[in-house]
Amino acid sequence: MSKTRIDSLIFHETSKLRNEMKYDEVIVLNKKLIKAAESIDYTDGIAWGYKSIGNALCSLGKYKESLNALNKANSISENTNSYKLKAAIAIEIGRNYNEQKVSFTQAIKEFKRGEAFARKIEDEYDRETYLLYSYQSQSSAYFWNNIPDSARQYLVKSFKIEKDAYSAASITHYHLNYSKNIDSIKYYLDLSDRLLNKESSTFEHVIIDNQWGDFYKLKKEYETAIEKYKKALIFAEKSSSTDERLHSLLNMSECYEKLGNSRESVKYLKKYGFLQDSINRAYMKEVSHSVNNIVNSENTHHEEKMSQLQWILMIAIFCAILTVAIILYFFKKNDAKKKELIRKSQTLLSEKDDELHSIQKKINPAFEDLIELAKENHPNFYARFQETYPEIQQKLLKVNPNLEISELTLCAYIYLDFQTKEIADYMYKSIRTIQNRKNRLRKKLQIPSSDDFYIWIKTI
Repeated sequence: MSKTRIDSLIFHETSKLRNEMKYDEVIVLNKKLIKAAESIDYTDGIAWGYKSIGNALCSLGKYKESLNALNKANSISENTNSYKLKAAIAIEIGRNYNEQKVSFTQAIKEFKRGEAFARKIEDEYDRETYLLYSYQSQSSAYFWNNIPDSARQYLVKSFKIEKDAYSAASITHYHLNYSKNIDSIKYYLDLSDRLLNKESSTFEHVIIDNQWGDFYKLKKEYETAIEKYKKALIFAEKSSSTDERLHSLLNMSECYEKLGNSRESVKYLKKYGFLQDSINRAYMKEVSHSVNNIVNSENTHHEEKMSQLQWILMIAIFCAILTVAIILYFFKKNDAKKKELIRKSQTLLSEKDDELHSIQKKINPAFEDLIELAKENHPNFYARFQETYPEIQQKLLKVNPNLEISELTLCAYIYLDFQTKEIADYMYKSIRTIQNRKNRLRKKLQIPSSDDFYIWIKTI
């Protein structure tokens, strides 16, 4: 299969399947495209394939698998010059964080990273396409976190680029939930209807029909609202848009209650409850699976690290006692020096106590979480490492203030005793690449070739 054919399937067939919400088919197709791209050493094609799989998995609510695919795409994209690819991956990672509600700050950071890449795209159409995607994503994140003014700013930016049904529906969302201006809601709903076309996704139809339902519910025209919600539900049940299905069911129940029809109200409330329960069960199943993987993979390796850390703890205590004893021996005859000695001893013991607390942190559950994040090459890994060992970055930057985040992350892996092969596996790099990076780090940190990197970083 040629590069042209792979690109055609990635950008056209995948897009078509995604608009039809056939996410399982997207995954199957792109797995085949990745193999085809690998057979001709087409790096961009491989990365786009993983990006498309990550997008589909996120839409299915399989966030852990999605992030793994996106991390692979991100790692591969480091070796390309495609700003379009880099923008797409960054925005998808941000979307993953936003939909999981894991970290609003991290989601916005990724969306802005995507926006920065998008601005560097030479082709005007592609540049505006990914700027639009970034703006829409940022507005969504601000809405989720109840920051409507910032959300509206990005809605205006996106609407200037393209007046499509989704952008109009997003502005409708703002007026429905915040301004409550009936005229503005009606204006943008009519505009959304006019902008719907053959290329519009099923999801856009679902959103707009639900918004018509919200509009008539706001006007207390409950029967008309129910008609709109039922129409939205038909589209929603053909897709994987569970949030919109929940929205339709709950609001239909409320409308029937307002009409005094308790039987229908309870009927749709039960459907809402069953769907919510099934979503919760699926989520818990995924979490349970993740926990089992953590336990199975950590047991052996963690026991070894526990043993090493306990030895470090005992050695630290012995060194502290020995140091204090030596100081006392040499200065015991001088009262003034004794007082100074006591002060120094207390300071030293306090410092050693801090070191012991730091070591104990490694043994507690937070350390287990940190190890798991490292093995997943999770974007939050280095932030968590800084929380656990805040002094390490400070000391490394004192040696060389110009260290980059990627280099500090590699230092974190080394500090946690991961060997070159393990680091290469977790970062999706070759062993040679990690060795080269470690050699460059040695030079930047001025570590003598005769010194062991692992010992050096432990004693920094």
